[in-house]
Amino acid sequence: MRIPSFVAMLLAVFLAMVVGPAGPLLADEWDDEAASEETGLEPARDGWYLGANYVRAFEMWHPHDPGTVQDPNGLSVRVGFRFLENWALGFQYEWLDDFELDTPEFRASGNVLTFNGRFYWPLGRIQPYGLFGIGYLQSSREGSFKRVVDGATGNFAIRTGGGVDWVLTRNWVLATEAVYVLPTGNLNAIQYLSLGIGLQYRFEPFVY
Repeated sequence: MRIPSFVAMLLAVFLAMVVGPAGPLLADEWDDEAASEETGLEPARDGWYLGANYVRAFEMWHPHDPGTVQDPNGLSVRVGFRFLENWALGFQYEWLDDFELDTPEFRASGNVLTFNGRFYWPLGRIQPYGLFGIGYLQSSREGSFKRVVDGATGNFAIRTGGGVDWVLTRNWVLATEAVYVLPTGNLNAIQYLSLGIGLQYRFEPFVY
């Protein structure tokens, strides 16, 4: 089942922007300070994190015959630093197996590296966030589709969306994320929605 691109974009924008104003209201139902004192979790503490997600990508090209595209699986790896409770900065790399289009015959793989900023709404064990990143998408292709032709080239790309960190223990987090990747230039046709789930490890803060 294909997700219309405008629906996917609305979902990404919703996660990145609309949830924000609701954060302070939802926070009344969660006591982050109490969670820290009673369990030692410190869900919103500063520190480095490293994580990996299984991802499923959904193409947003809208070919002539919907249903002819095989959407790929992939892997997303991220490393970053959270600070001042609400903010995090880091790098995210995502590898995708081939998108396969039957008519016309076309295959495209993807490698995306972006530098992201996250804004968190700390709600105890539940940590929703909005995300925006800029970086580079490299794609190897066979066949032709719209302006995209054979070869291996790259171009500037934007990643936007959001997710939720579910704090399991002091150091381990279940990470869920939905982002929209928008390449530019000759790769603009290869847009996709990426849904991911995985684990993230939070390192202990440095003691100065």
